[in-house]
Amino acid sequence: MKALIALFLTAFAAYAVSAYDRAIALVEEGDYKEAIKQYTIAVKEDPNNTKIYNDRAFAYFLSGDYNRSVEDLNAIIKRRPNDADIYYKRGIIYATLNDSNKAIADWTQTIKYDPTYRFAYIDRGEIYLKRKDYNKALADFTKAIDLNSSDPEAYNLRAKVYLKLSDNDKMTKDAQKACDLGDCEALDFVNQSLDFLRRRK
Repeated sequence: MKALIALFLTAFAAYAVSAYDRAIALVEEGDYKEAIKQYTIAVKEDPNNTKIYNDRAFAYFLSGDYNRSVEDLNAIIKRRPNDADIYYKRGIIYATLNDSNKAIADWTQTIKYDPTYRFAYIDRGEIYLKRKDYNKALADFTKAIDLNSSDPEAYNLRAKVYLKLSDNDKMTKDAQKACDLGDCEALDFVNQSLDFLRRRK
């Protein structure tokens, strides 16, 4: 009897693992609805496995069910309240839902628990830029550059801040730096803007 019980439990555990594996394959195939069903089976068998919650949250996100994606990330935060990455992911969802206040709050938590999380500075800075809170945007983009000076994105974004602040010299310098790093989007815009201003004189 004991041997039978052990065999049953082993098979049962394998079933939960296979549900998780099937879910991963289904996500890769783009069948998010069925993947979520398989993740849910895996969650029931291993309710404290935050990896499953994380992956199901992603499947919910891909399927457009943002509220349930948030619920799964909330479940992870209850178990891992200092996880910077989970706050960042939840912030992405809030931003997708156009809830900029919650997005900023989550990315601020991300930075609290991991001050080197560069993307949190960039994303938070973009919201500040849209809100015309240029000083906060400038601080975030500058920090992102300090963390990685070889990525053109933050230079392009900071150039946009300098444009709003009418600091043409710094705007041009950042746009040129971004172009030197392989992204000339801001520099093209800067040249067009400066050419327009010259024609108006």
